[in-house]
Amino acid sequence: MYLDEECLVSTNLGQDFTQISTLIYDAVKEGFKPRKKSTIYSALVAAELDIATLLFSPGSLDEDLRKSLIVQFDRMNDWDEASEEQASTTRTFAETRARDGVAPVCFVMQRYSEPRIVNKVCNAAHFEAVRLFYRDLPDLLDLGPEALINNCVRAFPNLYFKSEIAGEIKNFSRSYRDIRDDLHQALIALNDELPRLIEAGVPHQELGARFAAVSGFDFSPESPKTHRNKDAMKERNVSLGDKTFCCEWHLKIEPHRDRIHIHFYDPCIGNGRQILVGIFCEHLTT
Repeated sequence: MYLDEECLVSTNLGQDFTQISTLIYDAVKEGFKPRKKSTIYSALVAAELDIATLLFSPGSLDEDLRKSLIVQFDRMNDWDEASEEQASTTRTFAETRARDGVAPVCFVMQRYSEPRIVNKVCNAAHFEAVRLFYRDLPDLLDLGPEALINNCVRAFPNLYFKSEIAGEIKNFSRSYRDIRDDLHQALIALNDELPRLIEAGVPHQELGARFAAVSGFDFSPESPKTHRNKDAMKERNVSLGDKTFCCEWHLKIEPHRDRIHIHFYDPCIGNGRQILVGIFCEHLTT
């Protein structure tokens, strides 16, 4: 992630730099490390007003905002410290990274945020644009299985993926290339729709039907027959460290094959994520 010095020209300093500060804060909170060009302080934000003057002149902005921006800018590493493109703009550097198969995001003022993707670089004025960008990447960069799951960690903040889950994609009935889009849509549904239903207080006995209605995917726990089969139920167990979770709830990518087994809303899952994606399979024993 990069702060684009060419897209910081402002017509409303207070509003625009509040937006930039919020964007940087949200990115850092999510574990990202935005970077800037080393010469960014000389970039103009208005006629004859550069960033250095803006940040270090009391009264130029709300005092709390000004001090917050100083800290945020100071904590950013310079992307051009070790780059051969010393004279390049951040935008040019980001486009070079995109051609190399990396997924760059440029932080911009709101007026520069459309179109959202240019030359495989995301223009982000708000963090939601970053989320949407990561959801576009499987097609944009033609991601393979490992890269897909690594990307999903960023695209789906409510999902926690078992460490070896990428290797289980081969357990589906269809090839990776054939199932990738459907798998991605299923993960979107789990990340977006399931938390809404649970937080709305939908009872578990109604959860499957309600989820299917809003997502188009069948979703249910195991049947009483499967519960009576102890060996079958053990197939649903997933271990994370010293804890074991029963992933009996499952989304059906197709009505009779290809399942995503999950465990949800358990504080032991970790990292503040609410849904453990534990098993990819065509079908488990019933």
